[in-house]
This record gives sequence, C-alpha cells and structure tokens, in this order.
Amino acid sequence: IKASKISKLMNRHEESICSVLLEKLSQLPVRIYGRTRMEGREANIALTSHNHTSAELSRLISKKGIATKYGHFYAYRILDRMDLNPDDGVLRISFAHYNTLEETLRLVNGLTQIF
Repeated sequence: IKASKISKLMNRHEESICSVLLEKLSQLPVRIYGRTRMEGREANIALTSHNHTSAELSRLISKKGIATKYGHFYAYRILDRMDLNPDDGVLRISFAHYNTLEETLRLVNGLTQIF
C-alpha cells in the first residue's frame, strides 16, 4: 500500500512538470508526437523541430547543460510511416520523479532561446 502511494505521488509530480512543458512547447515551432495533454500519456515527449534536425536540437540544448536524446529508439517502422529519417529520428525529453519545475523552466527557456 505504501509503495502504491509513493508511486502515485511520483507519477503526479512527473505529470505536473510534463504538463508545463507540453503547454510551453505548443508555442514553439515543433511537432509533438502523441497526445498534447498529459491524459493518457507518460512523462516522455517525442518531438521534431521545424527549424533544426533532432541531432542539431539535442546538441544545441546540451550546450545549455540539459540532457536529451535523439534517434529512432528502435521504432524504425513507425518513423518510416511518418516520413521521418530514422537516423535523425525524434528528440526525446524524459521526466522522472527527481526532475524539478525549475529544471523544466530552464529547458523551456533554453528551447525558446534556440528558436
């Protein structure tokens, strides 16, 4: 029972900070894959930029001290069906219970500066 309560607490935290990011991303020149609201999704976001490759975007955001990943994430067929180059793939931003709102806002500011 205690583990279940802790898990729910961590999930609520991840959802709250990911919701902030989803809201802010809607104002940037990116395409979010999957739901644009937290209902029915995990605290991971896959996106592509209208202005940069996923590799470029990951490199630029890493210069601001923020870790992201890019690539196909073993979803070759899905990327192919979406006409995305699997070598570049998507930029993935993942949240966990230890991430903070401050880190999320730093990510948003970094992305805003890049665009």
